[in-house]
Amino acid sequence: MSLKIQAQIAQDDGLRVHVAACAAACGITEYPTSWADRRVWVLAAEPGWTDAYEGDGVTDRMIESAVQALVAAETPLDLATSSDSARTNAPYAVYVEYTKL
Repeated sequence: MSLKIQAQIAQDDGLRVHVAACAAACGITEYPTSWADRRVWVLAAEPGWTDAYEGDGVTDRMIESAVQALVAAETPLDLATSSDSARTNAPYAVYVEYTKL
């Protein structure tokens, strides 16, 4: 991991626009560029990104995977409509079952 390369990734306007396009495709339709700008440092620290950036470049698949993970982590779990498996398998989700008396 190179902090210098991470800083270069964070300053790469072309990559940020690419991330914004991916975010829009993943459902972030309101200001996807701002969404990408606010997360650029988190993305720059993604495992494998510094090596890829120095080599052949960060791939579409790497961007898509990272953006999807961030979107999923930031999307609140709707416990009222989620399936049982989603409630029990979601990381850090709190599941409370109410029983009528």
